[in-house]
Amino acid sequence: MGAPELMKHCEDALARTPQNRLHIGIFDRDREDINKKFRIDSQREKPFFNRGNSVYILRIPRIIESQDDIAIENYYSDTDLERADSHGRKLRRSSYKVIEAQNPSDLSKENFAELIRNEVEGFKDVDVSNFAKIFELIKTIIAEAKKPK
Repeated sequence: MGAPELMKHCEDALARTPQNRLHIGIFDRDREDINKKFRIDSQREKPFFNRGNSVYILRIPRIIESQDDIAIENYYSDTDLERADSHGRKLRRSSYKVIEAQNPSDLSKENFAELIRNEVEGFKDVDVSNFAKIFELIKTIIAEAKKPK
């Protein structure tokens, strides 16, 4: 599901009906149509918003203050993004962005994440420390959601 579809699902489907559990839609920072949803005004923005009925939207935090236009793949180092699987497949990249796999010789973003999650040889030592920033925001959202209304 792409960012526009996920946003629509969060705002139009989930948030309009009572939910029995917390839902958090997580968004990259590389789409202006999504970024504007997190602006309060021209000078301020929020990292997340409560859309109602236990539905929140969260935009990934910056890693480097001066670099705003990032996707979640930018949380990995360039060295880690260059790793190849046992078939020699790598993520397809354009500049500093990872783009969708376009042919069978490309490693998909999903496969890359699975290799890390499953600690496959060659992916056991991938640095995931930047993701702590996202988990801190999720903790904040959980605490906010538990507050009595």
